[in-house]
Amino acid sequence: MKFDHTYQAIPHDCYLIERAFAKPIIGEFLDLFGFADVAFEDLKFRAGDEDFAFFLSEAQKIRQLHKGIENRRLNLRHRWDPLLFVLLKYLSESGQHNDLQLVRRAITGGDILGEVICSASGAPLRFNSAFETNRIAACLSRLDSEVLGRFWNEAEMEKAGVIGIHETDGIREPNLVGRDLERLRDFYNSAAHHGE
Repeated sequence: MKFDHTYQAIPHDCYLIERAFAKPIIGEFLDLFGFADVAFEDLKFRAGDEDFAFFLSEAQKIRQLHKGIENRRLNLRHRWDPLLFVLLKYLSESGQHNDLQLVRRAITGGDILGEVICSASGAPLRFNSAFETNRIAACLSRLDSEVLGRFWNEAEMEKAGVIGIHETDGIREPNLVGRDLERLRDFYNSAAHHGE
């Protein structure tokens, strides 16, 4: 497993997505910066880059139209895999099989935008529609973060390759999954509230 993604809420009619089909570098910019105000060092490094200038202009317009969107961003670093593993186990053992696919898409991502639209690491960008975001938010709201620690099983997780490599050694705390679920739920609730 071992994936490390950053999730960014995005307006459902965002022109940057359409533009990324013609200019895939826009996908990398979305991954790297989201809708944040870009630091001077990045501006200096990319001086004269027309695609970057276009991205910054569009990101600024989006920030003005969608207040706080730059903060609707989430990265759990190397804790995505343990959270997914524990949530799927929790859903399976509690008989909530109907939510398995939705939770999987909430964590691993929705539909691939296009094979050429990739993150800075080369992974295809994925997209959940505003409709699906609403469904995910409702699903996550039904889950009890207090009980997730009960489904933490290091032996099973090591066998499945979820934990055990150097990057994950620091996440062997069962209580983290409950907090990570809360952060994921807050992210989806906020995106759903704003129709993103």
